[in-house]
Amino acid sequence: MVKLNRTDLHESFYYALTLARLLEATLLCAGHYADNCEFSLAGDLLVNPRKIKVRMKGDVPAFDKIRHGRMTDQLLQLAESCPGPWGDKVMDKRNATCDIISPALLPCLHTQLVRTGRFGGVYLERVEDRMTTVADTMGFLAAGQILSSKALHVRLQAADPEEKAFIESHLCRFDGAWFRLFGMIRVLI
Repeated sequence: MVKLNRTDLHESFYYALTLARLLEATLLCAGHYADNCEFSLAGDLLVNPRKIKVRMKGDVPAFDKIRHGRMTDQLLQLAESCPGPWGDKVMDKRNATCDIISPALLPCLHTQLVRTGRFGGVYLERVEDRMTTVADTMGFLAAGQILSSKALHVRLQAADPEEKAFIESHLCRFDGAWFRLFGMIRVLI
């Protein structure tokens, strides 16, 4: 994505098509992660910002939040390294402001694709629906205390046909048709 965005092709159909294919690959990955109870990985693609800048009141230097680290731990480390009155300021969470510098990958790709103006509402709605499906799958599995791919496999093996169909109907199981289609279009052009 970084390399693509550095090109001067932003107005071209090739840019939009490549962006759409990248979005489809990311959706496939997120769906696969959700279907295999890799909630943290799926969440990284769907909701967790890739970069957050933390600014503190006063003269405390801004810093990048560690993505999977607790904010309190990071503030404590900063307070320990700050001499004098800075330490007290840092430990007060009310002095911190978080700015999202880079949003999660899927919403970012979706926004960029919308901005190209090359894709119609129906396709973009399907993308949004699949993003929602990823979130719904994670919620469904977590609510059912199915927290690992092994637990899911055991549950499906033990389930009667009706329960198995019910569980499988709540999984993503994306087929990759759009990804392949965008790849074929690129070859044809």
